Amino acid sequence: MHGKGYADDWVGRYMINGRPMRRGELRDEFGCFTLERALDDRLQRVDKPQRFALVTTRRAQRWVTGVALGICVGTKSLFLGKGEFISLKHQDISDTWIAR
Repeated sequence: MHGKGYADDWVGRYMINGRPMRRGELRDEFGCFTLERALDDRLQRVDKPQRFALVTTRRAQRWVTGVALGICVGTKSLFLGKGEFISLKHQDISDTWIAR
């Protein structure tokens, strides 16, 4: 990604005193009940993963949002785990977004 990011204004707003916000705190701060809804407001949701798309899954390290965010790199998508990258196939992807 280069230039302006889709969530530059979110940077630093998801922590309180050095800890990640809890779900209720995230809802209050960002005004959305799910991460998917927040991403729908900024990106275009598409039916299937495509190269460089932002993707979510429940089959990798899930965070307070209930899903893991990753990037589609072709036939697979990559996610950050605890100390490793997790590679998943398209059938493991829940949702996909691209830049508008």
